[in-house]
Amino acid sequence: RGSVMDVTYDSTTFVDHGTVLWGIAMQVEIWPPPSDQTRQLNWHLVDVELSGNTALNQGDILDSAWIHPAGCTHILVERSRFENNVNADSTALGTGGFDLYTGQSQLEENRPHARFINVEWHGNSAGSGPAVGLVGGVVDASFDTCLMRSNVAFLGGGAIAFDGAPSNR
Repeated sequence: RGSVMDVTYDSTTFVDHGTVLWGIAMQVEIWPPPSDQTRQLNWHLVDVELSGNTALNQGDILDSAWIHPAGCTHILVERSRFENNVNADSTALGTGGFDLYTGQSQLEENRPHARFINVEWHGNSAGSGPAVGLVGGVVDASFDTCLMRSNVAFLGGGAIAFDGAPSNR
């Protein structure tokens, strides 16, 4: 029992959005993440640009999460750019950028992994992790030929923020 969904954005641009609910400009999710059945949300972004987005609602844990793939299992981002997405409030609390929020699952095939290939993050700001936030649960993430430059975090993790216990997996 279960389901598999595949979502692809190819050569897509998201520019100059103001987001009131949290800071999210793009959201894909299965929620709550399944724990005992196969349920996969596979997300592929290729040649995507997300730039000039502004968080309008301050003081929330997601006040800077430009992309929020909650419950995704397989994420592949290639040749994409995330630039000047801002939360200009120095009291920002949220993990910003590509906010990978994962849930726990009893099934190995539901364990999320994200791969970033030739991706750039430049001039983003957030409470923490203005490029990528790895939040909760177990997630495998890899960064191949990526560039993170001139991002600003008000709390910590100037490029990448890890929230959770380290693992030796």
